[in-house]
Amino acid sequence: MTTDARRVGARSRAVLAVAAVGIASFVAGTRWERDARGALPPRYGGSIRLPSPSPVVALDPATATDPFAATIAAAVFDPLYRVDASGMLQPVLAEALPVRQTPAGPVVLRVRSGIRFHHGRGVTAGDVVATLRRAGAFESASWAVAPLVRLGTQPDVRALDRQTVEIRTALDPIRVARLLAVPSLAIVPARFDVARPSGTGPFQVALRAGAVTLSAFRDAAMAGPYLDRIAFDPPRARNDELRALELGAIDGSWIAPALYRRSPARPVASAESPPLAIVLLVLNPSRPALRDAAVRAHVAAAIDRAGLGAAGVVARTDLAGAPAGIAPRAEPSVQARHVTLTVPVVAGDAMEHSLAELLVAQLDEAGVALQVEPVPAARYPGRINSGDFDLRIAVAVPAGPDPGGEVAAALAAAGQGVVAADLAVSAALWDEAAARAAARRLSAVVLGRRRIALHARADLRGTRFDPHGRLVLGDMWLSRPRAAAAVPHDAPTTAPPGTGALP
Repeated sequence: MTTDARRVGARSRAVLAVAAVGIASFVAGTRWERDARGALPPRYGGSIRLPSPSPVVALDPATATDPFAATIAAAVFDPLYRVDASGMLQPVLAEALPVRQTPAGPVVLRVRSGIRFHHGRGVTAGDVVATLRRAGAFESASWAVAPLVRLGTQPDVRALDRQTVEIRTALDPIRVARLLAVPSLAIVPARFDVARPSGTGPFQVALRAGAVTLSAFRDAAMAGPYLDRIAFDPPRARNDELRALELGAIDGSWIAPALYRRSPARPVASAESPPLAIVLLVLNPSRPALRDAAVRAHVAAAIDRAGLGAAGVVARTDLAGAPAGIAPRAEPSVQARHVTLTVPVVAGDAMEHSLAELLVAQLDEAGVALQVEPVPAARYPGRINSGDFDLRIAVAVPAGPDPGGEVAAALAAAGQGVVAADLAVSAALWDEAAARAAARRLSAVVLGRRRIALHARADLRGTRFDPHGRLVLGDMWLSRPRAAAAVPHDAPTTAPPGTGALP
């Protein structure tokens, strides 16, 4: 069988697997969206190399909350269901919508047969059970399983056979499906290794020394990708990234073209995400300097959101259309104290560094000295979990289009998983008024929404962002066979002697 035949076969199996549920899904208020790539797909094959905008040392859908990690996770893992741009449910790893066979009985769903993980083992109901149970260990995901009945310390979820899952909950089946579409509940193997992650998505992933390599998985649950390979280099310094792009050693950059000193080796086109990811400044009230609510309000008042655009943050302070977070209030008495605070940032995360430096300047004018402390990516979670910070920058990808989806994601990112769980348990995720009320309980400063832009070689097509603001890597394709690069990808990316440094 030829390579192209295998690729078409994978797509055909995905279409046939869901065709039987199309009518039922439509009747239930959902729809199966025809593959947006069209009947005559673009060219398959080719590879591209891009820089990473932030470091990825481990990959877990339960904890992938910043846009880049979430983008990689979406390319590697699949949920049971997804919600499309119009808010409609689509089965992915599930055969159809879940059902409740008796009024007081459990919700039951079936996993599609014939789907396998990247490492070769088939996906079973046991993997779904393990995924939902492990989600409770992560604040970023535990709120999504909070509405499920508890059996001891874990959700009461059981595998009735290899394909059938039983879930005990008071929620109706459609709302269960919408919860199971939350990206943090994407299905992983029962024995999951974050250092060697395996999913069912269009790409299989390898993590090594800060580099992320995605290789096409033609037996993906839905459809294989067009590109054979996407290599993400470890994060580079801005000048190094610009040199590499200009010399043709990489195929794109996250840095705005206005900063280029000379034209890149190949023409560049830009794709920009909608400003969806929520950017928060979390204040630690357990720290001596921040125990006073007046100090926290003063910090909030000192921030000029319009001045954060240079870090890719769009000024917007609402959640679910309502004001959210710590109410700002300038306190002259606080300014007179000259408070000193620290903010750890992930080493290699350009956005965090840029944003932190902007905050340093703004808080300084309010009498607050802010010290930025870069922390290696592998050690950063431990630093935050130990509470060893005054301020921290948190980013949350919205959990879905429902009113409470972005509120729950923001609460979880701020360390308020209990409040997010209350929102889900009360079914307030689907109640706009309740979601707005929960937004007012956020004990963080909403800095705005993050916008990211990829400036890539012009013959890279299909660059788009999904409803969660994630770049859809599986849809990208090269419009023509790749010509020999002017500079090999493994060539040094430093500028030739005498060219000078970029600004």
